[in-house]
Amino acid sequence: MSYPMLSAGRARAVALSAAFACLASSGACTDVPGSNASRTPSTVLAGADAPPSVRLPTQGPELLEGTQASRALGFRLYYRERVWRQMTAVNRLLMSGDLGFSNLLGNMQIAKSGNAFQVSFGPTDNSAMGAFTFNALQAFRKVGGRRIELTLIRALYGLAFLEGVSGVGGLTSREALPNWTLAVDGVHGTVARTRGGSPISPPFPLSPGLEQEIVSTFFNGGYFTYRMELTDYMFTIHPLVRLDQYATMFVFTDLPRVVRISDCCSSWIVSEQGAWAGSAFGNHNSRDNFPDLGNGYIAAMDLADDPDISPELHDAAFAAAEAGRRIGDRVVSAGYAIETVRETGPYAAVNVSGGIRPDGHLEPGGGTLGRLNYCQSAYVAQALSTSGLSWPVPVLTIDAGIPVTDQKMVDLLSAAGLAVNTGGVTRTCSSLDDAFLGGTWAEWVTKKLAGRPWYDTLWSLVPTLIDPHVFIEAFRAWSASMDQIELAAVDLCEYGLVTGKADVYAAARDDLSNLLQLHRIFIALGQKAATLLGDQGVLDEARYQLYVAALHARQYGLAAPEEDLQALAIAETRGVNVEALNGFGDTAPRPLWTDAEIAKIIEDRLARLAPGEPWDVDRYRARFFPVGGVHLPPLKRDGDGYQVIDAFGSWTSLPNNSFVEIGGYQPLVEVAQCSHAPDTISCSWARLGCARGDLDASGTVDGADLALVAKAKIQFFDIVCSRKNRWCNGADIDRSGLVDDEDDAFMQAAQGCVR
Repeated sequence: MSYPMLSAGRARAVALSAAFACLASSGACTDVPGSNASRTPSTVLAGADAPPSVRLPTQGPELLEGTQASRALGFRLYYRERVWRQMTAVNRLLMSGDLGFSNLLGNMQIAKSGNAFQVSFGPTDNSAMGAFTFNALQAFRKVGGRRIELTLIRALYGLAFLEGVSGVGGLTSREALPNWTLAVDGVHGTVARTRGGSPISPPFPLSPGLEQEIVSTFFNGGYFTYRMELTDYMFTIHPLVRLDQYATMFVFTDLPRVVRISDCCSSWIVSEQGAWAGSAFGNHNSRDNFPDLGNGYIAAMDLADDPDISPELHDAAFAAAEAGRRIGDRVVSAGYAIETVRETGPYAAVNVSGGIRPDGHLEPGGGTLGRLNYCQSAYVAQALSTSGLSWPVPVLTIDAGIPVTDQKMVDLLSAAGLAVNTGGVTRTCSSLDDAFLGGTWAEWVTKKLAGRPWYDTLWSLVPTLIDPHVFIEAFRAWSASMDQIELAAVDLCEYGLVTGKADVYAAARDDLSNLLQLHRIFIALGQKAATLLGDQGVLDEARYQLYVAALHARQYGLAAPEEDLQALAIAETRGVNVEALNGFGDTAPRPLWTDAEIAKIIEDRLARLAPGEPWDVDRYRARFFPVGGVHLPPLKRDGDGYQVIDAFGSWTSLPNNSFVEIGGYQPLVEVAQCSHAPDTISCSWARLGCARGDLDASGTVDGADLALVAKAKIQFFDIVCSRKNRWCNGADIDRSGLVDDEDDAFMQAAQGCVR
């Protein structure tokens, strides 16, 4: 299948979208990301005289995007050696799966002694697997380097694995593992895989050369054992790392098909068909993470027809894009619903996920978790499908149910007298801006109540008629939904860009603008309520949401207050935290519990479950309070270790371990600004790296390098810098032919960087 990408020089579809917009109007279109439409050809080509956002060197290969300030910011966040170090940490500790296919999961369990690591993954809630793939692509294009490319290859094949693991074409999965143990010996360069103690091979292995390159690039000098067999780590590591969940959920397994993850939302299902039979995936995939997956599959589409990439990267991109196409086709054919394999019944008898919980009870609110009841997500599925998404967009019929969490906001709006139309069994989508509240999101931005903006009228009812605590609950519930809808709008913007469908892009961008405006309205209401109640936690949450909204806005040329970006301090913290994983220290043995402490941890969990899920408490008590109400937990102390109930219901010895659980790492989240909004963050200097400024080859850029630049300014005052004089002994950083203020600014930005 061919993906209709723009490949002429791979100059990014943003530029074509800008051109479409400018041809359609007499305006300058300066709000379109990447647009140079307001500048004449003479200013664009004028080199040093060009506006800062498109300054081109008069000689040499370096294209400088953005402003000096955005280039300095981009260098601090993403200079290439720093990103390369981050990719080492990501590949070693954050990516599950195998050398040839990996996903970024939300949490990991790690034990380390010297240069030997043991790692297990999840289970977890929704992870940003698609967004990480998208961001890795932007880093590859704007920062560059083989380490990023290898990471991207693994992530793309990981997206293909998510779709292929069940053996049922077009199913998604919330998380997936090969259900084997992977041992990577980075000292001797060997790789071994076993399942149940017997050797096993991937059904789609990498070429030996590529696998060895990945080993030597990321795993050199260490021993890494990835324990991904469900019957192993779920019953040996988790009883000590997550005792409360192991005792009340994981131990109630139902092999050979099911190992429990949660009672509400997902189970590990052991695949029973296809090339990946025997691997495991999290079922009950919901609409919550569909926009994230869409982000990754659209990135794969973007790469699939790129003629300027390596064959290895092309193959990975094509595999992921084809997986995304099958997912789109299946979701569309199911009436814009996500299907899954059930815990019981024939394996191939899939149904819409979320109707019945893993514990057998009906999902509150009618079981809508698998139905794409936001028009934006339904259009993402259409975009991924074989037929794609064209203009005018088709009219879609989707489920009209809404999540229980969204109902809180609906009730609040209805109580204030606003007409909210969420009734009926189905909903018709006729535009990218259709709102599940009825009407369009644009209408909700401008809607009035009693002659005033509806949100002002709504707030006037606090605290006399509306408790501010209600605002807090609605704010938190609504925020999660807005994140999903906005990411779907981001997907549609990106789809319009990479396919060159300017009308789709324009409509998606307008929709995103409306969503962000409305989100800011709800954030302001949440801030008012939090200020009234003195709730600093909600104020912090609101500040973070403004940050995310600003990133989305800037990414597609929409206005966002500078203060909402918070000087990108969050981005810097994220990068520092990921890079710090390279110094992960040895882990100490876990403190040993007494039997009384074990019982208390479990009983505290049961007390938390009792109000909302009493049947799960009854299930536990029926098994582990067998006689006379005496509590006999599934874990008990045995000398310097424990006895534990394993995956097959038998007691077995369990030595104490030194695993610690980590999570929350979000690499490269803001790097898309470099490709989409270089006036916010530019990676032009970052791509040159710390090495470009390390003139004395000391390993860092410092005052000694500044002195060499100053010396070069004098030595080459009236001499053109070129290859012949080694670009003025390296001081002409941007290869412009001069040692000038641009080089000085780079050197200041690079101070303290480490190669």
